[in-house]
Amino acid sequence: ITLPSPPTEFPPPPMGEMPGPPPGLFSGLFAGLMIIYLVIAIASYIYTSLCLFLIAKKLDVPAPWTAWVPLIQVWTFVTAAGKPWWWILLLLVPIVSIIAGIYLWVCITENLGRNKWLGLLMLVPIVNLVFLGMLAFSKSEGAGYTPDATKA
Repeated sequence: ITLPSPPTEFPPPPMGEMPGPPPGLFSGLFAGLMIIYLVIAIASYIYTSLCLFLIAKKLDVPAPWTAWVPLIQVWTFVTAAGKPWWWILLLLVPIVSIIAGIYLWVCITENLGRNKWLGLLMLVPIVNLVFLGMLAFSKSEGAGYTPDATKA
């Protein structure tokens, strides 16, 4: 039995040279990474909106459902801190927005009956997500909460 010879129109690559990546490899990797990024972004939006919603309910913010609407949730954030509406304008100024945002989280933490300095934990990545969950899902805080009150 004789084996057929390979076609002559496709010569093998010279020795020492590797063939290039298959076509579509980089675009496939990029698409996969973008899908992973999109899933993480949607999950983080749902988590932070849920936490803000629960905090707003604890603090008796009118219409806490606005925590789910992307641009209107700033109003919920400012109202939960107990500040007037014009604080939203401070959040639009580039450098001032960082300081105002930190101060608003300090106010929200204090309104929930925690030590106000714990609001600075919102500056630490990853810890801020855990702290946000602690503020939202803990049962002991809320409007009118006093730490010295005894349970009946």
